[in-house]
Amino acid sequence: MTCAAIDKEDRAVPCDAGGLRRRPLSREECLGRLRLGTVARLARTEGALPRIEVVRYSLIGDTIVIDTGSEALAGKLAGHIVALESGATGADGPGDAWSVCAVGAVAHPHRLAADGSVLEMYPSLVDGWVDTQRAPDPPSPA
Repeated sequence: MTCAAIDKEDRAVPCDAGGLRRRPLSREECLGRLRLGTVARLARTEGALPRIEVVRYSLIGDTIVIDTGSEALAGKLAGHIVALESGATGADGPGDAWSVCAVGAVAHPHRLAADGSVLEMYPSLVDGWVDTQRAPDPPSPA
């Protein structure tokens, strides 16, 4: 089976040689991409229901420092496993669209300032992808 996307002139554009528009990233590439971002979506559960929070973050070594913006939210997250996703839309061209997801435990940091809204995440699982070509533009309204 051949993989193709449709460009803005309604022409089929072939995907990469492996038939994929997305190329998986290595752990090192994922961490490199995370260093580019500052805002992420953090997935957690509350009352057994999924919930997504938008947070600021930075990567220091292999540790993700998360600024929740709220001591109350940080208190709900500390000691739990969460998923953090960051990415880019690829508006500038092929290879610019990417997504990285990190999963791990979060805790109040022992070595940072006593701001109760800041947490550290120790990712045990990190994976992601990069688009191998520009996504087609959406159709114009008729």
